[in-house]
Amino acid sequence: MDFSTDMLGSMLEIYDQSPNIVWWKDLEHRYRLINRAGAVSLGFKSSKISYESPTDYDIPNHLREHADQFVELDNYVLKTGIPISILCFGKYSDGQWRMHICNVHTILNNNNCIMGLAGNSIEITDTPLMRSALFLIEGGMIFNQDINHPHFNLILQNAYDDFKLSSRESECLFFYIRGYTAKEVALKMGIKYKTIQNYLERIKIKMGCSSRSQIVEKALHRGMGKILPKQLLLSSSDRMRE
Repeated sequence: MDFSTDMLGSMLEIYDQSPNIVWWKDLEHRYRLINRAGAVSLGFKSSKISYESPTDYDIPNHLREHADQFVELDNYVLKTGIPISILCFGKYSDGQWRMHICNVHTILNNNNCIMGLAGNSIEITDTPLMRSALFLIEGGMIFNQDINHPHFNLILQNAYDDFKLSSRESECLFFYIRGYTAKEVALKMGIKYKTIQNYLERIKIKMGCSSRSQIVEKALHRGMGKILPKQLLLSSSDRMRE
């Protein structure tokens, strides 16, 4: 199996009928296939781009400025072989703000070797899940500042699995990474300050750290600042109903 022109053409005829974004990239991060929905979202003139094999640095609009983010996420999947789900929020080629859940995984050839990446994105604009994410953003929970970014991506995970943190411990760490104090975290999570202190002590033990600053430094070094615990989206839905 390889990215042959005939194969790509046949697959494109199928994927062009999907309302969701579908793409394939090779090991050099070149788009070998992108369907009509993806081409429109990214600003390409046509889904028939396999002959040109553009990269994220060739996207013909402002999303090109975030190509480094896209490549970094691609490299994570290529290096680990682990599929990821990404929460993507940004302004697209038509000037509209949209939110997607993007799933990225490796493509294997007949010898079981990685030959590229495949991704599909489902738009969740105007859904309860997007409203939950916006609740986090507007409340300063994702960014401890006003959001002026035209685009951002966060990896969705159940918890910070590297250190076997629980869902609640993962939520605490998410806020610590963003500079919140223990009292502020208690307020945002709606639980007692003493409980947050207990979570912090458990996080220290699991991460092998002796201070909060060491926790943050280690977490950022491991790339955990790019992760959004899924439970945080669910708990924000509950807070919206209160």
